[in-house]
Amino acid sequence: MIHAKSFPAALLAALLLTAPAPGTAQTLIDATQIETIAAIASDYGEAIVEQDSAGDPMISGQIARTNYAVLFFGCTDGADCTRILFLSSYSNTTGVDMETLNAWNRDGSFGKAYLDADGDPAIEMNVNLWSGVHQNNLNDTFDWWRVVLETFEEHIGFEHADETVAPAADAPAVREAETDAPAASTGNPTALGMGSSSVQGGSKVKINR
Repeated sequence: MIHAKSFPAALLAALLLTAPAPGTAQTLIDATQIETIAAIASDYGEAIVEQDSAGDPMISGQIARTNYAVLFFGCTDGADCTRILFLSSYSNTTGVDMETLNAWNRDGSFGKAYLDADGDPAIEMNVNLWSGVHQNNLNDTFDWWRVVLETFEEHIGFEHADETVAPAADAPAVREAETDAPAASTGNPTALGMGSSSVQGGSKVKINR
C-alpha cells in the first residue's frame, strides 16, 4: 500500500488537481427515460405522456402556441426505446408547395419538411440518443426544435388561429411500421428502421390550425 506521504509534494498536488471531484459524474439520458424527457419538454410548455397506436410512448407538447409530438422508436413492448422524433403538422395553409418545402430542406440545418397524404405541410426532426446524451445536450435539442418550429412557420406563412389548441391529441398517432433495415457500420441498433419513421399523413399527431 502506498501512502500519500511517500509521494513527492508536487506530484501529490498534481494528482489532486486532476482527480474528478465528487458528485460531478454526468448522468446520461437515452430514449428509455420517457418521464425525464417529458420533464425537459415541460420546461418549454405543457407536455403530456401518452401512447401512440402501436402502444409506444408519445409526448404531446406545446411550445408557445404550436402543438407538437415526440415519438419514440425502436421500442420493445412499449419500453426500452432507442430514438425519438419530433413532429408537427399544419392545416389551413395555402400556397405551401413542394418548391417551398424543398427550399427549407435545402437551406435549413435542422428538420425535414414534406407534404403529408392530406397535402398539409409537416416538419419532423430525428434525434439519435444512442448511448445517451447529457441533459444539457437534450435541453439544447429541445431549444433547437423551438427555433425550427418558429422559423418553419415563418417560412410557410402560417399564422395561428385566435384560440389556442390543447396539446393532447384527439387520437393516438398512427405510424408506419419500422422496417428491418441493415444496421449501420458502427453497429448502432438505432439505425434500424431509419427512413420509415414518418407519421402517416391521414392520421396526424398534431394539427396546428
